[in-house]
Amino acid sequence: MTRTGADIRALPPGADASLDRLSPREREVAALVTLGLSDREISDRLVISRRTAESHVAHILAKLGFTSRVQVAAHMTRCLEGLPKR
Repeated sequence: MTRTGADIRALPPGADASLDRLSPREREVAALVTLGLSDREISDRLVISRRTAESHVAHILAKLGFTSRVQVAAHMTRCLEGLPKR
């Protein structure tokens, strides 16, 4: 079964200590990054400016100590592996 962005957003606090560093909005953006969305697509989906989406992504990278969106996606996917299947 394929996990969705909703699964990532629904990760409970404490599911992974690194995710506790992210704000709820940053977790939402990280979920969309994991789905492969561009900054433009994220901004359209969340009805925010492209620059705001870029800033959220930059904050996520900094807080998690990553340098690429691929690292964010891989990390978020690993966080889902331990969740029970629906």
